[in-house]
Amino acid sequence: MKLYFTRHGRTQWNEEHRFQGQTDIELNALGREQAELISENLKDTNISAIFASPLSRAMDTAREIAKYHDIEVVSDKRLIERGYGNFEGKNYETITPYDPDEFWSFNFDKENIERMDSVYDRIENFLDEIIDNYQDKDVLVVAHGGIYRPISCFFDGFPESGSLEHRTIHNCELKEYTIHSMNLQEKYFDFIKNGTKRIELSLNDEKRQKIKVNDTIRFRKNDKSEAMTAKVIGLHHNQIGVVGIEIEPISYRPAN
Repeated sequence: MKLYFTRHGRTQWNEEHRFQGQTDIELNALGREQAELISENLKDTNISAIFASPLSRAMDTAREIAKYHDIEVVSDKRLIERGYGNFEGKNYETITPYDPDEFWSFNFDKENIERMDSVYDRIENFLDEIIDNYQDKDVLVVAHGGIYRPISCFFDGFPESGSLEHRTIHNCELKEYTIHSMNLQEKYFDFIKNGTKRIELSLNDEKRQKIKVNDTIRFRKNDKSEAMTAKVIGLHHNQIGVVGIEIEPISYRPAN
């Protein structure tokens, strides 16, 4: 499946460099123009479903895109912006008492701000669900800058510094990812979990023939109790219908 991700159009609080968080701020005139432009750019894309944050700035952007696809936008609360607690409505300079690496880390939990690891958990849950339900289709997600940060970790890995400060996306910028889902028997899943960097697969399965370098694979045990995301970094074909796939693990979700 292909996943398209975009951030909502511009708002007045964006112009004023204020934390919006879960405060429901509408698109401004520029934001509506941005939504119309990305809608035009995506009108010939074969999108099967559109999911959006319930906040109006995301829903209105998504509805503008949906008009070309005869699709009802699905509001999903897991896509709502990170809660910025005491900082909502305040200027970005509010964070100056905190080191940026600390503020944008996964475990920052001061000022009643939602921890980023909590945001990641709800995004991972959302992504697993749509990967299950739309394996051969293309999906658009319209959300927020704070939601792009865990999305980028899911597909591109976690920053070595631990800080997500530079994992940013502009208003109505488009990101595109290709992801494949594979359920594995426990012993094969454990090979990957324990460090195997190459797997061999039969190419008789049409789905597996579509795998390309830089795609993402979501490996899960057959019982779905554990999951791992990996980036495809190499493909080696032979003459008997088997492909060797080199992978770089990105993240691991343990059993609950």
